[in-house]
Amino acid sequence: MKKFLAVLIAVFSLTLTAICAPAFAVTCPAGTANAGGTKNNLAECDLVTVDDPASKVTSKIESAINLGLTFVGIAAVIVIIIGGIGYITSQGDTGKSVKARTTILYGVIGLAICLLAYAIVNLVLSGVFG
Repeated sequence: MKKFLAVLIAVFSLTLTAICAPAFAVTCPAGTANAGGTKNNLAECDLVTVDDPASKVTSKIESAINLGLTFVGIAAVIVIIIGGIGYITSQGDTGKSVKARTTILYGVIGLAICLLAYAIVNLVLSGVFG
């Protein structure tokens, strides 16, 4: 009986919370960015969206560079996979295994360069425009 009562209280409180949660919305006070608006809490009342043309340009540049680096990273992973398949299928042939190992090495180096380029680009963009 006690377990049933505890489960019933838990279900009732969860249902009450789900029903009353929208009622806890806050009206933003005067002097805030969203004065008179309704938000979930007072912290959201001061959120301001800035329409800065420089931020739009940097955002587009960052997106383009990140997209390019994504394709380069995918290509590096594909090169590593091709090298791994070549190494597996070399069947002990020294020439094929050396070629496959160098392919894997070049793929890993390309992936490292891609990750470093990503970090450097984001660091420079955040330092110059951030």
